[in-house]
Amino acid sequence: MPKIKGPRKSNRYPDEFKIRAVKLADQPDLFAKDVAENLGIHPIMLYRWRKEYLEGKFKEDKRRKPVSIEATKMAQELRELQQLKREVQRLRIDNDLLKKTIEFNSEKRNTSSNS
Repeated sequence: MPKIKGPRKSNRYPDEFKIRAVKLADQPDLFAKDVAENLGIHPIMLYRWRKEYLEGKFKEDKRRKPVSIEATKMAQELRELQQLKREVQRLRIDNDLLKKTIEFNSEKRNTSSNS
């Protein structure tokens, strides 16, 4: 088995990003799993950040200019995305049902015309 040369690559996220992710995940009607997926992180990482945030391990850097990410706007967009995913799933089911109905009716016509 080949050995991996060099250090493992790991992403380091600034505390401001972690705090905003935790606050976004705490929005009502949003699942932390969906927030993590949309931010490109693993849900377990988000849960760990939430625990560390509650323990007071994160400190916002007052010297940095705050990133203008509106949590409410992002939360609204995530809710809309969830709704659209549910709608797509429903439409796929409807489409499959219609395909099966058409197939059944065409088979029924073919068997009845042969008689």
